[in-house]
Amino acid sequence: MNKLLAVLLATVFVSATSFAADTTASTASTVKAVKVEKHAKKAKVAPASAASTVQKAQAKKVAASAASTVQKAQAKKVAASAASTVQKAQAKKAAASAASTVQKAQAKKVAASAASTVQKAQAKKVAASAASTVQKAQAKKAAASAASTVQKAQAKKVAASAASTVQKAQAKKAAASAASTVQKAQAKKVAASAASTVQKAQAKKAAASAASTVQKAQAKKVAASAASAAK
Repeated sequence: MNKLLAVLLATVFVSATSFAADTTASTASTVKAVKVEKHAKKAKVAPASAASTVQKAQAKKVAASAASTVQKAQAKKVAASAASTVQKAQAKKAAASAASTVQKAQAKKVAASAASTVQKAQAKKVAASAASTVQKAQAKKAAASAASTVQKAQAKKVAASAASTVQKAQAKKAAASAASTVQKAQAKKVAASAASTVQKAQAKKAAASAASTVQKAQAKKVAASAASAAK
């Protein structure tokens, strides 16, 4: 920025110097004519050579003073214009920098907002996926538990049915065994009763036979006795 200001001031100075030189020449010519005319009126009796020398010296002095004044004024004006130009350039640069800073800040804010929105969307998606995974796992666990409960109930039912079948078979077997025992006991009782009846009949028969034998023997004895007595 200082280099730019120096270049501008140098350019302005050159322009001012050139303009001042032209102005000085014109002013010197005018002043010279005026002074010569005025001096000629006052010193009509002076020699022409002396008047010309004095006029030239005064004209140079006036021209130099006028040129210096003009140059200073022009230099001030040019410097003010250059300073204004530099200030405007600096103001534009500062404004552009500020605008760039604001734009960068806004861009960062927009980017942060967009990133936050994306992160929120991703977080929602991840949460939904996790919830779905948890729900699936819970559903599998519940299904497995339900299947286990059903299997246990079915196993209990089958076991109860099998136990009932076994119990029925055992009951039938026990009943058959009991019936067989009863039948055997009854058969034994019947057999014993039959044997007793047979024995009684045999005893009666034996007794009757014995009685008949005795009677026969007695009859024979009586007959023999009677025969003996008859002799």
